[in-house]
Amino acid sequence: MPELGNIACAPCGASLQGIALDAACPACARSVSDTLNIAVIDPATLTIAGDALCIGCGYNLRTMHV
Repeated sequence: MPELGNIACAPCGASLQGIALDAACPACARSVSDTLNIAVIDPATLTIAGDALCIGCGYNLRTMHV
Protein backbone atom coordinates (compact mmCIF):
# COMPACT_ATOMS: atom_id res chain seq x y z
CA MET A 1 0.00 0.00 0.00
CA PRO A 2 1.43 3.44 -0.91
CA GLU A 3 2.51 5.81 1.82
CA LEU A 4 1.46 9.41 2.35
CA GLY A 5 3.75 12.34 1.83
CA ASN A 6 3.96 15.38 4.07
CA ILE A 7 0.27 15.79 4.93
CA ALA A 8 -1.39 16.57 8.25
CA CYS A 9 -4.14 14.62 9.97
CA ALA A 10 -7.29 16.75 9.72
CA PRO A 11 -8.57 16.05 13.27
CA CYS A 12 -5.32 16.51 15.23
CA GLY A 13 -2.75 18.09 12.89
CA ALA A 14 -0.09 15.38 13.33
CA SER A 15 2.09 14.51 10.36
CA LEU A 16 0.98 11.48 8.35
CA GLN A 17 4.24 11.31 6.40
CA GLY A 18 5.24 7.71 5.74
CA ILE A 19 1.88 6.34 6.94
CA ALA A 20 0.17 3.81 4.65
CA LEU A 21 -3.24 4.74 3.25
CA ASP A 22 -4.82 1.88 5.21
CA ALA A 23 -3.15 2.79 8.53
CA ALA A 24 -4.04 5.08 11.45
CA CYS A 25 -2.70 8.45 12.61
CA PRO A 26 0.10 7.83 15.12
CA ALA A 27 -1.10 10.68 17.34
CA CYS A 28 -4.89 10.33 17.54
CA ALA A 29 -5.29 6.77 16.21
CA ARG A 30 -8.03 7.79 13.72
CA SER A 31 -7.82 5.82 10.51
CA VAL A 32 -6.47 7.61 7.48
CA SER A 33 -9.74 6.78 5.74
CA ASP A 34 -11.49 8.97 8.36
CA THR A 35 -9.00 11.77 7.70
CA LEU A 36 -8.85 11.58 3.91
CA ASN A 37 -11.39 10.53 1.33
CA ILE A 38 -9.22 7.67 0.08
CA ALA A 39 -11.85 6.69 -2.48
CA VAL A 40 -10.66 9.57 -4.69
CA ILE A 41 -6.91 8.91 -4.26
CA ASP A 42 -5.13 7.12 -7.09
CA PRO A 43 -2.87 4.71 -5.16
CA ALA A 44 -0.41 4.40 -8.05
CA THR A 45 0.37 8.12 -8.25
CA LEU A 46 -0.95 9.36 -4.88
CA THR A 47 -2.89 12.09 -6.63
CA ILE A 48 -6.52 13.11 -6.18
CA ALA A 49 -8.32 11.37 -9.04
CA GLY A 50 -11.79 12.80 -8.49
CA ASP A 51 -13.54 15.83 -7.10
CA ALA A 52 -12.51 16.34 -3.47
CA LEU A 53 -12.96 19.66 -1.72
CA CYS A 54 -10.58 21.17 0.83
CA ILE A 55 -12.24 20.98 4.25
CA GLY A 56 -10.91 24.45 5.07
CA CYS A 57 -11.71 26.55 2.01
CA GLY A 58 -13.66 24.38 -0.43
CA TYR A 59 -11.02 24.43 -3.19
CA ASN A 60 -11.24 21.41 -5.54
CA LEU A 61 -8.12 19.28 -4.95
CA ARG A 62 -8.48 17.16 -8.11
CA THR A 63 -5.09 16.29 -9.72
CA MET A 64 -3.11 17.47 -6.66
CA HIS A 65 -0.60 15.18 -4.94
CA VAL A 66 -1.70 14.06 -1.50
